[in-house]
Amino acid sequence: MTGLTTRRPAWLFLLAGFLAVLHGADVANAQLRIVNWNTATGSSTALSQRGAYFDTVFQFIALEDVNGIVKRPDVLILQEQRVSGGQNTSAQAFAARLNTLYGVSTYQAWTHVPFASDGLPVGFVYDSAAVTVQTQASFKASGITRDTGRISVRPVGYDSASDIFIYNSHFKASTGSSNEDLRAAQAIVNRWSTQTAQDGLQVGSDFLPEGTNIIYAGDFNQQSSFEDGFNDWPTLTENPYEIYRAGVAPFSPSTGHGQAVDPINLPGTWNNNPSVAQHHTQSPHDGTQGLVTGGMDDRFDFVMLSHELYDGEGVSYIGNGVGDISAADSYRAFGNNGTSYNQPANYFFNTALPWVTGQDRVDLFNALAKASDHL
Repeated sequence: MTGLTTRRPAWLFLLAGFLAVLHGADVANAQLRIVNWNTATGSSTALSQRGAYFDTVFQFIALEDVNGIVKRPDVLILQEQRVSGGQNTSAQAFAARLNTLYGVSTYQAWTHVPFASDGLPVGFVYDSAAVTVQTQASFKASGITRDTGRISVRPVGYDSASDIFIYNSHFKASTGSSNEDLRAAQAIVNRWSTQTAQDGLQVGSDFLPEGTNIIYAGDFNQQSSFEDGFNDWPTLTENPYEIYRAGVAPFSPSTGHGQAVDPINLPGTWNNNPSVAQHHTQSPHDGTQGLVTGGMDDRFDFVMLSHELYDGEGVSYIGNGVGDISAADSYRAFGNNGTSYNQPANYFFNTALPWVTGQDRVDLFNALAKASDHL
């Protein structure tokens, strides 16, 4: 699969965990599994207290068969991480744990340290046997407490046409117009800022080169796609979900290159909505570790994809109705099929992941309920 310089390489790209999956015309080519997770590991003791639960979850993510693909994660997109001494120490700890768990030495944490005055920055971990990091940067809107982190990764053996830019955001929590305004402001920066980032490229995804593969991921902290913070421009596109789906900015220059799709096409109200229960990601926590409880009733966590990743050509999402791909949607909330609505992940009647049985099942669902307050 090396030396493909005259055409855009076709390969499969799989997002797992709370995820999505990508694929080219030939499923026999390369695959990636990408996991987005708010791990709630911003404290100095989080991983020492809950690390074994994370290990259990990652063990079973690597065993899950999705569209005939079974593989360990290639990229972790993480929120609520810990920075100490100028290092993203929790991301480094996750890389070390995955190396031990999978018996490899190839997992690495990104070296960039983003700003977060509340101590909850974002982070990335990646398997260097699968991808190489090409660029790293971070940026924020005025008045925002946390940077968005951005990396671009290149699958090993492929050329720059297969690079994927990943925007990792942890938007402001809570309802109310002031919080909604802050969420919208950061998403607008992510899509339309013309400033130059530390990697020498412009911040806004619209101003990356045409044809760039883009992922927007993270904890969006919004309860519906109808959230309108600014109440001015444009109608119903004043929150992260809709800003990413909008066409072009109403100011110059505007390109639309960064326009995204929701792989499961699920706009609407997600909070306390049983009809979308299988896509809820917050909160699976059972209360034993002091994190947010309340049962799974919110779709706070997202992976959205630029149209370049949703056309069934080159690098592309694996999912129903994508190009000529015949496959089930690979985007999923790991460990949730809707049977734990308003309950923690270890709710007795949760029937997700039926291939996990016996004591393994007990261990996995207890781990999902104790590792974090997000899937």
